[in-house]
Amino acid sequence: LRPEIVNEFQEFKEKNFKDHFVIGFHWRGTDVKKWYNKKSTIDIDTISKYLDPIINSNNKVKIFLCTDEKLLLEIFIKRYKELTIYTDSYRSNSKEALHLKDTYPRENHKYKLGKEVLLDALLLSSCNMLIGRDSNVCRAAMVMGDLNLDQFIIIPGDGSQKFNFKQYLTDPFFVYGTRIKNHFSKIKKQ
Repeated sequence: LRPEIVNEFQEFKEKNFKDHFVIGFHWRGTDVKKWYNKKSTIDIDTISKYLDPIINSNNKVKIFLCTDEKLLLEIFIKRYKELTIYTDSYRSNSKEALHLKDTYPRENHKYKLGKEVLLDALLLSSCNMLIGRDSNVCRAAMVMGDLNLDQFIIIPGDGSQKFNFKQYLTDPFFVYGTRIKNHFSKIKKQ
């Protein structure tokens, strides 16, 4: 990893995670509806069913929110104002996927998106608990972090289906991903 990404990761973590029980919440919604014909934005009441019991059973809680949706960020801030932390990432104001557009709103947009999602995945991997939709970002965070299965809650689709974690155990991403896990552990400990 580039030193500037490692530095940004370490600075954010030190400033926001220190001495807190951090719940990482990842929800990618803008391109899910297009590709998977699913509800893209989950409602806050469904989210609260997962978050509130964890918040109520831990002291000094923070929620690290990782999302591509500006609306979801605003909803989180409204419900969990004092608890929510997030990076300064580009977020969609519509239901259009950030990375599937023909024109881009800023210079080096694709590079910046990649850097932002990498930083978010690194930060998610450093959380005490991870909650989110099945996505490559959550999978990467699991590989990069030291999360056990009991620290990871998948909210499938629109949050209404039961998730079977066994599919992860045979997924090639995890079989080969464990080879790089030690590399990320060393970076995080530096």
